[in-house]
Amino acid sequence: MTRRAAAVLAGVLLAGLVACQRPADLMLVPQTAPVVVPTALNPPPPVARGTLNLTPDVVRIGRREPWALSATLTDAAGTPVRDGTLVTLTGRGPGGAELVAARATVNGVARWILLPDTAGAWILDVHAGTWHAQTRGVARSALLGGVPPLLWGGDRLRIGPLTWDDGALPDDGTPVEIAALDDRGGGLWSARGFTVQGRVDVDTPPLRGARTLRLAVAGAVVTLPWDSP
Repeated sequence: MTRRAAAVLAGVLLAGLVACQRPADLMLVPQTAPVVVPTALNPPPPVARGTLNLTPDVVRIGRREPWALSATLTDAAGTPVRDGTLVTLTGRGPGGAELVAARATVNGVARWILLPDTAGAWILDVHAGTWHAQTRGVARSALLGGVPPLLWGGDRLRIGPLTWDDGALPDDGTPVEIAALDDRGGGLWSARGFTVQGRVDVDTPPLRGARTLRLAVAGAVVTLPWDSP
């Protein structure tokens, strides 16, 4: 073999080694639920039965009350399905709101903790192979207690303190959507503020024709007269 031929052969072998070491696509899975890859000789038993449990049925947006959803799955023999069985959740809410999340089973159970931010009825569909189940939940606005006070100071507006219907303050950092509307309900200006000890401070521009101040927080909407001096 000539020196040139040996160099070419070494280059081919090196290229093949690099190609074998290219990383494969990665899929993140829970550390507690290793995915078992079935083979043609050892396929996993299909999901034959399952139960779906949602607790509670009704949650209040703004109070950070979550849904706890679990799917318990067994095969035809009544044995919990293999750890790592993929279970997919699709949630559909009002106004086209949607959520898709997958979980892997541990001891035959897949679990989700859901915190909806859109008020109304939600339909939750769960699939594992050919098995399918559905449940429903309701997310309710945590209505603000009373009418929040407003303090105008030139171009500075302080809103609050905001309170929930039981008198509690919202968590610091709770977003509040603020808008100025004209006499026909048209938007003239909008901003987003965040609560600090129940209060929100925003700078307001000079507006002509503003009649209403609208606040939207955690699914609740409050309208007040626009009384900027």
